[in-house]
Amino acid sequence: MTERKEAVRARDREECGNCRFWSKRTDDTAELGGGYCRRYPPFAPSGMRVWMTGTASADIEPSSGFLNDEWPNVHQSEWCGEFQSARPSGEGKQEVGK
Repeated sequence: MTERKEAVRARDREECGNCRFWSKRTDDTAELGGGYCRRYPPFAPSGMRVWMTGTASADIEPSSGFLNDEWPNVHQSEWCGEFQSARPSGEGKQEVGK
């Protein structure tokens, strides 16, 4: 498969990185596919597991002072049932063979 065909297929997948509600992070995890789902308002979690660079993760408790209102932290290849394409509504899907 050519790179162009694969790029078209990747752009058409219903996953977070292609969703209008997904926003790429601005820290080191951005290059690894990190981002935020902004489908709903931020929430104030009672505790959470945080995805960080590499394979590390950490549990953060409310008493740590690190929890604020936050959008869900999701990887660009994740998906949910509320996907809405980030592509303009007038832009149709291209056929892969073209």
